[in-house]
Amino acid sequence: MYKSKEAKKILQKEYDWQDYGAKHEENVFTNWHMNFYLYEKFGIDKRKAHLSSLINSGQITRQEALEELKKCPVYPKLGIEQKVMKYPKREHSEFKQDKWFDRISKIIKFLRWK
Repeated sequence: MYKSKEAKKILQKEYDWQDYGAKHEENVFTNWHMNFYLYEKFGIDKRKAHLSSLINSGQITRQEALEELKKCPVYPKLGIEQKVMKYPKREHSEFKQDKWFDRISKIIKFLRWK
């Protein structure tokens, strides 16, 4: 079974790799997007899914995950935070939908049901 802590140790030892932090914080934009945009604007905390998978694989305990979730996500400041927060929140249904795609997806869902 894959164990992230062990994999990181091997990478550090053999390749002088440096840990970049939490999952998907390997670049400034994904770090900002997950830890500011999704978290602050929409209340989506991607850490929950990542920590849940670590709990299920036995790599951390539930208590450790809950402790991690108590911490506020840290994100790089891009200078656009105030502007982004002013954009209105919109529902998925407000966007134009492709009728053909909708029909095909219904057929696929029906065929998968059988």
